[in-house]
Amino acid sequence: MYARVQNNVHIAVAILAVPVLAVLLWNLFDLRGMMFITAVPIAVIGILIGSQKWKFSVYAFMIWLIVEGALRKWFLPEYSSYIFLFKYLILLCPVFHFLTYGVNIKKRDYPFYPFIIIYLMWGIFELINPLVTNDIRVKLLGIMVHFAFIPLLYFVPLLLDDTDKMLRLFKAAILISIPIFILGIYQYYSPIDSYVNIYVGEDNIIAQAAGKVRITSVFSYISTYATYLTMITLIIFITIVIGRMKKITMIITYISAFLAIVNAFMTGSRGVVYLILIAVVILLVLMLFLGLIKKKKNILTISALAMVSVCTILYTDYGQESMHTFTERAEKAGSVKDRVLTSVYPANFISQAGLVGLGIGKAYQGSTSFIGDNAGILLYSEAENEKLVLEMGILGYLTFILLKFSIFIFSINTFRKARDRADKIILLSLIVYQVPIIIGMQGIIYNTLSGAIYWFCIGLIVSINRSVRNFNAKSFSYSPV
Repeated sequence: MYARVQNNVHIAVAILAVPVLAVLLWNLFDLRGMMFITAVPIAVIGILIGSQKWKFSVYAFMIWLIVEGALRKWFLPEYSSYIFLFKYLILLCPVFHFLTYGVNIKKRDYPFYPFIIIYLMWGIFELINPLVTNDIRVKLLGIMVHFAFIPLLYFVPLLLDDTDKMLRLFKAAILISIPIFILGIYQYYSPIDSYVNIYVGEDNIIAQAAGKVRITSVFSYISTYATYLTMITLIIFITIVIGRMKKITMIITYISAFLAIVNAFMTGSRGVVYLILIAVVILLVLMLFLGLIKKKKNILTISALAMVSVCTILYTDYGQESMHTFTERAEKAGSVKDRVLTSVYPANFISQAGLVGLGIGKAYQGSTSFIGDNAGILLYSEAENEKLVLEMGILGYLTFILLKFSIFIFSINTFRKARDRADKIILLSLIVYQVPIIIGMQGIIYNTLSGAIYWFCIGLIVSINRSVRNFNAKSFSYSPV
């Protein structure tokens, strides 16, 4: 009986998926005629197959985030929009799987869940906001960029349910990063008009600093590469401090660390360099204070790595050139104080947005081709908090802030309960990682890579919290004979 009901649910959800996919393909992918008629059943069949292999689909999603930019700007630029949206279709596979087989969300695993529901309900309300455009593509894009990656909270703990699996994933990510960094250095020394230095879109002017290109490696833009550099540097740091590595893995990790530092300077981005530097220093101080770095070997290794990194920047040709690129742009890029204040406090658009804002999707940069500047306001702002206020109003902005704070508090509580050294190192690193996101200096909505990474990281914290709780429960119930 249960199997029959479950099968009927599966069929019902599959039927409901058809019109949803039809709307996506018709409006966002702009498919018409025979191509549309062919694409809908292919997409449905693909999602059905992918839902049965949902773990593979999640890994495929992570890989796609890395290769997407290369496909968009080098190999299939004419299909750039389709490639960008394809990751959402990939993520539909595990979503479809758990919609049909059931989702078991426990309050103790997700104590911040009510804030997600409130945020989601506000997003749905914004769909009917009379100030928003009636173009359904804008509304669909808004829902996607705000909410599409939140399901990673559920997938990741099932996929990576212990620390060893997390460390294996970290080591794989470090290995993959090396060719990405090498490509970045190659871009830096290539001519500005070289094919490897193009961005997505024909009209984008290649950003420069000190006569050199600001590198993007395989990613579409500097902002997405900066996001990747911040996260991979944190992963490298975590892996080095935990130290569960064979000699060959250790060598690869150190090489990746050197290349990451050089690439960060070659982007010419003050944000990524300052974030990495501040995060690493804070983490080192906290870990020493909390006794997470006890062995002299760990301290000597980290000190040696820091010294070699400094020498690499100061005394090698490519290190000096990358430093020169960074310092010249830093001097010309304007006040850091003004940039921080703009990011933290979105005062510019509060009076225009009001309590409810102008509608979800309206300030997303991908929507400009659909609506233009018909609201008579600036549709593009680099600061996420300003965009968020524009779309969701003061109430939506405050809801999102509360959601981020509730997750941050949950992360701290998980850290306090953890006993395993590796768990505490990962948790502390992910807590520090959240700080610039909470105050708005690093966006997780309109930078889709950053959003995917953020919710993936919170999924890791949920996984550790579950393991810690199970371990503490077993320890409490154990009574010696």
